Amino acid sequence: MLFRNGGALTKRGEDLSAEERFPKLKRIYNAWHKAGLELATTGKISERTQRKCNGDFVPVPFFTTLKKFKFVRKIMGKKANDFKEHISESCKDVFE
Repeated sequence: MLFRNGGALTKRGEDLSAEERFPKLKRIYNAWHKAGLELATTGKISERTQRKCNGDFVPVPFFTTLKKFKFVRKIMGKKANDFKEHISESCKDVFE
Protein backbone atom coordinates (compact mmCIF):
# COMPACT_ATOMS: atom_id res chain seq x y z
CA MET A 1 0.00 0.00 0.00
CA LEU A 2 1.29 3.43 -0.88
CA PHE A 3 0.33 6.42 1.18
CA ARG A 4 1.85 9.85 1.15
CA ASN A 5 0.46 12.68 3.21
CA GLY A 6 3.24 15.21 2.77
CA GLY A 7 1.61 17.10 -0.10
CA ALA A 8 0.45 19.92 2.15
CA LEU A 9 3.89 20.19 3.73
CA THR A 10 5.55 20.47 0.34
CA LYS A 11 2.80 22.71 -1.11
CA ARG A 12 2.19 20.19 -3.91
CA GLY A 13 0.39 21.94 -6.73
CA GLU A 14 0.76 25.40 -5.16
CA ASP A 15 4.50 26.03 -5.38
CA LEU A 16 5.43 24.98 -8.90
CA SER A 17 9.11 25.72 -8.36
CA ALA A 18 9.42 23.41 -5.31
CA GLU A 19 10.22 20.36 -7.41
CA GLU A 20 12.97 22.24 -9.20
CA ARG A 21 14.48 23.48 -5.93
CA PHE A 22 14.30 20.04 -4.30
CA PRO A 23 15.36 17.34 -6.79
CA LYS A 24 14.59 14.56 -4.30
CA LEU A 25 11.00 15.76 -4.13
CA LYS A 26 10.78 15.63 -7.92
CA ARG A 27 12.18 12.07 -7.97
CA ILE A 28 9.59 10.93 -5.41
CA TYR A 29 6.69 12.46 -7.33
CA ASN A 30 8.02 10.95 -10.57
CA ALA A 31 8.03 7.57 -8.80
CA TRP A 32 4.36 8.11 -7.90
CA HIS A 33 3.56 8.74 -11.54
CA LYS A 34 5.46 5.58 -12.48
CA ALA A 35 3.56 3.63 -9.81
CA GLY A 36 0.28 4.71 -11.39
CA LEU A 37 1.50 3.65 -14.82
CA GLU A 38 2.68 0.26 -13.50
CA LEU A 39 -0.61 -0.31 -11.70
CA ALA A 40 -2.62 0.58 -14.81
CA THR A 41 -0.54 -1.52 -17.19
CA THR A 42 0.48 -4.55 -15.11
CA GLY A 43 -1.96 -4.51 -12.19
CA LYS A 44 0.81 -4.18 -9.61
CA ILE A 45 3.57 -1.85 -8.45
CA SER A 46 7.16 -3.12 -8.38
CA GLU A 47 9.02 -3.21 -5.08
CA ARG A 48 11.64 -0.84 -6.47
CA THR A 49 9.02 1.75 -7.39
CA GLN A 50 7.34 1.34 -3.97
CA ARG A 51 10.66 2.04 -2.25
CA LYS A 52 11.15 5.17 -4.34
CA CYS A 53 7.60 6.36 -3.59
CA ASN A 54 8.12 5.87 0.12
CA GLY A 55 11.40 7.79 0.20
CA ASP A 56 11.82 10.53 2.78
CA PHE A 57 11.18 14.07 1.52
CA VAL A 58 13.53 15.45 4.11
CA PRO A 59 16.24 13.13 5.39
CA VAL A 60 16.02 13.19 9.17
CA PRO A 61 18.75 10.96 10.62
CA PHE A 62 16.96 10.53 13.95
CA PHE A 63 13.73 9.40 12.28
CA THR A 64 15.62 7.08 9.95
CA THR A 65 17.26 5.51 13.00
CA LEU A 66 13.94 5.24 14.84
CA LYS A 67 12.40 3.31 11.94
CA LYS A 68 15.00 0.59 12.46
CA PHE A 69 13.46 -0.38 15.82
CA LYS A 70 10.80 -3.07 15.58
CA PHE A 71 8.48 -1.44 18.14
CA VAL A 72 8.51 1.84 16.17
CA ARG A 73 7.73 0.03 12.90
CA LYS A 74 4.96 -1.82 14.72
CA ILE A 75 3.42 1.47 15.92
CA MET A 76 3.75 3.01 12.46
CA GLY A 77 2.15 -0.08 10.89
CA LYS A 78 -0.73 0.02 13.37
CA LYS A 79 -1.35 3.71 12.64
CA ALA A 80 -1.30 3.00 8.89
CA ASN A 81 -3.75 0.10 9.28
CA ASP A 82 -6.04 2.19 11.49
CA PHE A 83 -6.02 4.91 8.85
CA LYS A 84 -6.69 2.39 6.08
CA GLU A 85 -9.68 0.99 8.01
CA HIS A 86 -10.97 4.49 8.68
CA ILE A 87 -10.76 5.40 5.01
CA SER A 88 -12.41 2.11 3.99
CA GLU A 89 -15.29 2.74 6.38
CA SER A 90 -15.64 6.37 5.31
CA CYS A 91 -15.75 5.46 1.62
CA LYS A 92 -17.91 2.36 1.92
CA ASP A 93 -21.04 4.12 0.66
CA VAL A 94 -19.17 5.59 -2.29
CA PHE A 95 -18.14 2.19 -3.66
CA GLU A 96 -21.40 0.30 -3.06
